[in-house]
Amino acid sequence: MRAPITVLLLAAAALTPAALAFAPDDTVHIGVEPARIVRYHKEVQHRLGQSGAWAAFQADFGESWQARFDERTGLPHRAWGPGIDLGALRDAQDVESGLRDLIARHPQLFGVSAADLGPARVGYVARTDTWYATFDQQVQGVPVWRGGLTFRIRLGKLILFGVETHPAARGLNVTPQLNAELAIQESVRQGPAPSAFHDAPDARLVLFPEDRDGQLTYRLAWETRTRTGTPPGLWVSLIDAKSGELLHVWNEVRFLTGQVTALHNERTLDGKTAVSPMPLMTVKNGAGASTTTDWSGNFTLEESGSFTVGLTGSYINVRNRQSSNGAGSFTGGSFQWTTASATQAEIDSYVFLHQVRDFWEPLTPEVSMVDDALTSNVNVSGSCNAYYDGNVNFYRAGSGCNNTGSIADVNYHEWGHGFHYTSLEAGTFDGSISEGIGDVTSALLTGDAVIAPYFSTSGAGIREIDTNLRYPDDITGEVHADGLIFAGAIWDLWAELETVYDPETAWLLTAQLFADAIKAGPTIPDSYDELVAADDDNGDLSDGTPNQCSILNAFALHGLGPGGSGGSTLTVAHETLVNQEPTATEYPLSAELTSFAPDCVAAEPEEAVVHYSIDGGATWADAVLSLSGKGDVAGAIPAQPQGSVVDYYVSVTNTDGDTVQNPTGGSINPHSFIVGELVEVYCEDFEDDDGGYTSELISGDDDEGANDWQRGAPQGKAGDPDFAWSGRRVWGNDLGSDNYNGEYQAEKQNRLTSIPITLPTDSDTFYVQFRRWLTVEDGYYDRARVLVDGEIAWENHKTKRDIGDEHHIDDQWALHSMQVADLDGDGAVTLSWEIESDQGLHMGGWNIDDVCVYALKVVDIPVDTGGDDTGGDDTASGSDDDSGDVGQNDDTGDNGEIDIKPACGCAADPAPSSGLALLGALAGLAMSRRRR
Repeated sequence: MRAPITVLLLAAAALTPAALAFAPDDTVHIGVEPARIVRYHKEVQHRLGQSGAWAAFQADFGESWQARFDERTGLPHRAWGPGIDLGALRDAQDVESGLRDLIARHPQLFGVSAADLGPARVGYVARTDTWYATFDQQVQGVPVWRGGLTFRIRLGKLILFGVETHPAARGLNVTPQLNAELAIQESVRQGPAPSAFHDAPDARLVLFPEDRDGQLTYRLAWETRTRTGTPPGLWVSLIDAKSGELLHVWNEVRFLTGQVTALHNERTLDGKTAVSPMPLMTVKNGAGASTTTDWSGNFTLEESGSFTVGLTGSYINVRNRQSSNGAGSFTGGSFQWTTASATQAEIDSYVFLHQVRDFWEPLTPEVSMVDDALTSNVNVSGSCNAYYDGNVNFYRAGSGCNNTGSIADVNYHEWGHGFHYTSLEAGTFDGSISEGIGDVTSALLTGDAVIAPYFSTSGAGIREIDTNLRYPDDITGEVHADGLIFAGAIWDLWAELETVYDPETAWLLTAQLFADAIKAGPTIPDSYDELVAADDDNGDLSDGTPNQCSILNAFALHGLGPGGSGGSTLTVAHETLVNQEPTATEYPLSAELTSFAPDCVAAEPEEAVVHYSIDGGATWADAVLSLSGKGDVAGAIPAQPQGSVVDYYVSVTNTDGDTVQNPTGGSINPHSFIVGELVEVYCEDFEDDDGGYTSELISGDDDEGANDWQRGAPQGKAGDPDFAWSGRRVWGNDLGSDNYNGEYQAEKQNRLTSIPITLPTDSDTFYVQFRRWLTVEDGYYDRARVLVDGEIAWENHKTKRDIGDEHHIDDQWALHSMQVADLDGDGAVTLSWEIESDQGLHMGGWNIDDVCVYALKVVDIPVDTGGDDTGGDDTASGSDDDSGDVGQNDDTGDNGEIDIKPACGCAADPAPSSGLALLGALAGLAMSRRRR
C-alpha cells in the first residue's frame, strides 16, 4: 500500500535536479517560474541615482561606481565599479563577515539590516579567483521568494553586487492560516494532475512578491513540491497561505508544444556515418580482469579468452529502456560497435555525450558534470522529446520524429542542463535561461545556429538562435522561447569576438566567458552583468574589461545590458524645466553626460547646445551651453514673452561628429514649458473613474479589439510604459493586459473623447497640458492627433515617402502642452485623441495621464529704463500673440513639466519623477517598416 500524502510529507527526501525537456509534449502542463519583468526607464533611473543612499555609497567607494536600479523598490538591481577591499578572504567565513560589515554600513542601500538575512551561501572558483556569495532575505524567519543580495568578488575585490531585497516586506504578518499538509493537498487538487499519484512531497513557507499594475504586493504562500510518474512531473506550486488559492504552478520536467523540425546530415540521421573511438569504456577479459579504454579507444589487457564490452564506462552508462542493453564479445585486438550488438541510439548517445564532455572538461575542470558518472537512458517510451533529471533521457522514434538519442544536438542540449545545474555557485536555477544554456552548449559544438536538424523526419531544425529576439518585448512565458534571447546574445557575442580574434580564439573565449558567467546563476535580464564580471582581469569594473565592448554590442541586440534599451551607453541626464514666471530674465538649465562603458566610445563630447522654439517648431533658435570635462552641461534659454509655449531640446556633439539629443527624438518630441502665471481650470488623473471619457471606432473593420482604447494599468508592451505618471491608471491604446500585445491594429481609426470642459469667462487664453507616452510610426503612414472641439490641434511628425522612418517614440512620460481656444463658441472645450493606422508597422500608440486645462493670468511686467529714477510706474503687459493659434503651436509634441498656481490637486499619488529626462543613444536601433 502506498503511503498517504501526510506520511510522505514527514519522510520527504530531497528532490533530484530539475528535469528539463528538449521538445514538445502537448499533453503535459509546463508552466514557468514567475519572473518579474525588469525594465529601465531613463528618467526614473536618473532620479533613483540621486538618492541619498547611493550618494553615501559613492562617497565611501568612489563616484566610478555605477548602477541600474530596480524601479519598483528603488534599490540598485545591479551595481559595479572599482574593486572594494573587504580584508583578507581566507575562507567562506571571511567572505560572509566582510560582506555583512559592508551591508551594516549601508543598510538603506541594501534595503535590509544584517538581521534580515539568512546565512550566506558562498562558493569559490580557484581557477578565476572568484567568490560568489548570496544572502536570502527573511521576514521573521520566512524567506522572501527569490529575494536577497548577491555579490561577486574577483581577485580579492568586490566588483559587482545585486540587490533584490524588499524593504516593504518587513513587518508583514507571516502566520499562515493553512498548514503545510493542506497546502500540498490544495496544490495537487488545484494543479494540472489532480488524479495522478504524487509522492516526495515537501513544502516551505515564503513571502511571494507580485508585480501588479506597476506596484509590488506581497503574499504569504507555501511553495510545495511533488513528483508524479504519469504524467512525468516535478511539480512546484505556490499556494496562498491564507486563502488556499493556487497562485502559480510549473513543472520542472519542461515539455512544450512546438514545431518538430530538421537535422543536418553531418550530425544526425541523414544516412552519413562516421567511425569514432569509444572512450572510457570498460573492457573485460575471460579471466575477469578489466581495464578502461583511453580517449582514442585503445586499451591494454592480458589476453585470456574472449573480451566483453558494454556501453558502460567510467563516465557514461547507457541503458536501453526498450530491451536488453547492448553488449559485445570479441577476440583479437579490435571491436567495432554496430547495430548487431546494440541499438543505434545506444551507440550514438555514448559517442555524443563523450564529445560534449571532452569539449568542456579543460575549460571547466572544477564542474562536477565533467567528472561524475552519468546515465543515458535511451529508447524511452514516447516520442519527440528528451529531458535531463540528473540523468539524460531520450525518446524513441515515432509520431514523425527521429530517435532523439541519435541526434548530437539533443545530447549536447540535455547535457548542458546538467552543466548549468552543477556549475552554480550563486543565484538560482532558472528554467528559461537554462534552455538558452542548453542551446548554446549545442551550438558551440556544432557551429550552427539551427538546433537539432532532423529532429523530425521532415528535415527542419526545432529552433534557431540567430534571430535577434529582445528582452523584454519577446518574453512569452514559455521557457524554450524565452531562452532564445540569451542564446542569441551568446551567438552574437561569438560573432563579435571573431572580428577581434582569430576564429579558434574567439570560439574558445566565447565558451569560457559563457561557462564562467553561468556559475553566478543569472536570470536573463542579469546575464550581461555576469558576462562582464566573468571577463574582468584586475578586480576593477570601473575601467572596463578586455571584451566589454563586444559583450555590450552583442547583448544590446537582444535588449540586455546598458545598451539594450536604446542601443548606446551614453546618456544625457536633464532635469526638465518647469513653467517659468513671466518676470524671469532667463531660464537656466543643466544636464549631465554619463557613459556606462567609456572605453567603448573613443570620441569625446565637444559641443552642447539647447535648441528652442516659440512657434511650434516652425523655426528654432540656439543657445550654446558650457561643457565641462566631467560631463556637466549648463546654460540658459533667453527670456520669452509671457504666454509663450517654449519647446526645446538639448544636443551634445562629440569629436567624431555624432550627436545625441535629449529627448531622443529632438525636434520630433521636444520638452516644453509655458511662460506665465497659470490658473487651474480642470484636472483629471483617471484614478477614481474614467473621467467620463468615451471611445469609438471611426473607421476600419469592427473586429475584436478594433476600438482599443482602454483605461487601466499599462503593461509595458510594444514600447508602452509599465507605470502610470501618477497613481496606477491611464487611458491608452491597447494597454497590453491579458492576451493583448500592446500594439494598435492595422487600418483602424479610433478616438478617445473627454467631457466638455467649461472655460472661465475672465480669461481669453487657455492651455491644455497632459502627460503623454506615445509611440507611433512616421506621420506619412500612421497619424496620432489631438483634437479640440473636433478640429485638429496637433499631429505627429510627418516626412515623405522616400524617408518615412522618423517615428515619434517617447521613452519616458512627457508633458504635452498646447494653447487652445473655444472654437465653437459654446464656452467649453472638448478634447480628443486619435490613432489612424495603415497596413504596415504598428506601435504602442497613446498613453495619457493627468489631463489639465489652465487659464493664463496676464501680469504687468516692470520695464527697466536703465536709469536711477524709481518713482515712475513704467510697466508693460506681456503679449501672448507669439505663442500661435490652436492647430499651429507645438506641432511636434513636448516633454516639459508644469508648475501651476494653484497646483493641480488631481494626482492620487506623487508623480514618479521630478521632471527628469534622460537621453538615449549615440546610435539608436532604428525601427524598420514592415511592408506587404
